[in-house]
Amino acid sequence: MKMAVTGEMKGMNEDQFIDSIGKQRYDPELIRHFSGVIYGLFDLMDVNCNGCMHEDDYRRMLSQIGVEDPSFTKEAFRAIDVKHAGKLSYEEFIYAFSEFMFSEDDNSPYGHFFGPLVN
Repeated sequence: MKMAVTGEMKGMNEDQFIDSIGKQRYDPELIRHFSGVIYGLFDLMDVNCNGCMHEDDYRRMLSQIGVEDPSFTKEAFRAIDVKHAGKLSYEEFIYAFSEFMFSEDDNSPYGHFFGPLVN
């Protein structure tokens, strides 16, 4: 995130941060860094090292990052398994994660990648 600094350093509020990320969504540098982080997560969850993530791997990933109620995983997994192969490729996983993070579509099937929002 590039910000012009005049005089003293000032912070960024939540709305400015969200706006900045949205504007940078297609920035090749952001995509490269973001993809590396997501690949690392995918690689950690691919416990049998077969290059794909099955529904039980997905459920385990969510449990390990603190999602308390994984009951939504079957429906979410089906939505992000666009090839309907019963497993997620790295490409499907990173696309779903990216859409979750950056999409402004309230009806996106990727909106519940980490489960429904709670208060």
